[in-house]
Amino acid sequence: MGIDTQGISLGHEDIMCLAKAPSAVFMLVAAADGKIDDKELQAFINIIREDEYKILLSAIYAANSSPPEMLEQMQSEGGNIVDLLVRLNAILNVGFSADIALGYKVALFKFARGIAEFAGGFSSYDSSTRPEEKAALLLIFHLLELRKLGYS
Repeated sequence: MGIDTQGISLGHEDIMCLAKAPSAVFMLVAAADGKIDDKELQAFINIIREDEYKILLSAIYAANSSPPEMLEQMQSEGGNIVDLLVRLNAILNVGFSADIALGYKVALFKFARGIAEFAGGFSSYDSSTRPEEKAALLLIFHLLELRKLGYS
């Protein structure tokens, strides 16, 4: 599934926001316990290449980057992850069809859950997990307004 803007032209900053989002949610979830270790970094690379995350990869490739490069850029630039996700939500809601926007948001949230499963080990959104990772996932869920879209 590629990113189809329905003829709406996205600026460079919007494309970069879409491309940075997987790295942002990774950093939020993986660092929830206070550190990002090498195993979590490898999980980022492996998980993002799974078929269900093609839409996320296409955004990274649209920015002429790769997952490791985008993650390195996010780590070096820093910035406010909450602001990035709020902006991402607005870009998706305005620049894309409802189906594409929902597909991107759901893929991004599932990606975050995949990282949390690797980092802390849990099997579903509501099961017990470390409070830090659950808080990070809840923040992502709310910033992407997934409940408003009927996703749970």
